[in-house]
Amino acid sequence: MIKAELKKIWRSKILIVALIVLVIFNISKILSENMIASDRTDFNTKRTQLYSSVEGTWDMDKIRFVTDTYNKALTVVSQGNYSTEPNQPGTYTGYIFGDFSLFGEVREKMEYMYNYEKFINKVVERAENNITFYEGCGNEYAKRANEKIVKTYSQRKIDAFYDTEGAYKFIKYDFSSMMVLLLMMLASGTIFTCEKTTEMRLILKSSKNGRNRLNFVKIVSGVISAELIFLLFRLTDVLTFCSRFDIRCFGNQIYSIQEFQNTPLSCTIGEYFIIDTGYKMLVILVMELLYLFISAVSVDEIISFCTAFAATILLILFCGDCNPLHLISSRELFLEFEVFDILKFPVMKYNVLLIVNLLYVATLVILILIHEKVFCCKHFIMRKKSVSEERSFSFDNRI
Repeated sequence: MIKAELKKIWRSKILIVALIVLVIFNISKILSENMIASDRTDFNTKRTQLYSSVEGTWDMDKIRFVTDTYNKALTVVSQGNYSTEPNQPGTYTGYIFGDFSLFGEVREKMEYMYNYEKFINKVVERAENNITFYEGCGNEYAKRANEKIVKTYSQRKIDAFYDTEGAYKFIKYDFSSMMVLLLMMLASGTIFTCEKTTEMRLILKSSKNGRNRLNFVKIVSGVISAELIFLLFRLTDVLTFCSRFDIRCFGNQIYSIQEFQNTPLSCTIGEYFIIDTGYKMLVILVMELLYLFISAVSVDEIISFCTAFAATILLILFCGDCNPLHLISSRELFLEFEVFDILKFPVMKYNVLLIVNLLYVATLVILILIHEKVFCCKHFIMRKKSVSEERSFSFDNRI
C-alpha cells in the first residue's frame, strides 16, 4: 500500500518539474554566492596552495613560516612605500599587500586554534570558582549549571590546523530547506484531499484495509516523500560546497570553527553535519505532519496548499524557541551553552527542543488519525441519511 501511495504522490508532473527546477536553482545560488572574482583567481590559487602546505597536525616550522612571512609583509605595508605592481619578487602571492592579507588571515586562524586550549581552560576555571561560590550560597541550581559547564568544556584542545571557511559556509546555508518546504506543500496537498474530490473516500474506508491502516499508510508515504526530498537537497548542498571549497576539515573538532568556540558539543565537524542533518530531518517530519493535517481538514488541494503556505509564513514570522522551524537553523542551538531549568536541573536547550518536537510529531499523528475517523463516521451517517431520505421521497412519489 505504501508503494501505491508513493506512486500517487510522485505521478504529479508539477511536483517533478518543480523539484528539478529548484535543485538547479539551489546549485546555481550556492555557486553564485561563492563565485571567485576573475581578478582574484591567482590569489585564490595561492590561497589554496598555502592552506594545503600548512594544514595538518601542529608543526612549528609551518607556524614559523606563516608568522615570519606575515611579519615581513606587515613591516613593508606599515611603512606605506610598497609597490602595487604585480609579480613582485620575494612575495608569495605576487604582491606584498596580497601576502599581508593572505598570511594575516592564516595567522589569525592558526592563533585561534593553537590558543583555544588556554581560552577554554579559563572558562572551566571560572566555572570551578563559581561552583565553590554557589555551594556556599546554597544555590543548588547555579552550582549544577556550573558543574555541567566544567564537565562539558574540560580537556578540550585542537590538535590540527585546517581551513574551516567552506565548512562554516555550508553550516550557515539554510536556503535549500525553504525550497524543501515548498515542495512538501505541493506533494502533501493531494494526499488526503484527492479522495474527497473524487468521492473515493467512503469506498476506501469501507474496504478491509481502508480504515486506520490506510490513514497510517498515507502518513508514512507523505513522510517518506518529504524526507527523500530533503535528503536530495542535502546531498546537493554537500557535493556543491565540497566541490567549491575542497573541504578537508571533517576530522577537526567543531570548535575549531571560531564561531563555535563556546559550543557545548564535543564532536568533529563531520559528526556535526550528521547531527545538524538529524535535527533538520526532525523539522521536516513535524512540518510534513502539519501539512498532512491541513490536507486532511481541507476540501481540495488548492485550499490545502494555500493554508499550508500561510501557516509556514506565520511560523517564520513568529519564530520562537518552541516553533519547529526554529530548528531549521539548528546551528543557533549549538553556538552557546544554553540550558533550561527543569526541576532545578540544567537541561541543554537542544535536548529540550528535541523532546518538544517529538511531542509535536505524536500529537499531529493522533490528530490526523482522529480527524479521519471522526470525519468518515460523520460523512457516512450523513450520506446514509441522505440516501434514506432520497429513497423515501421516491417511494412517496410513486404512491
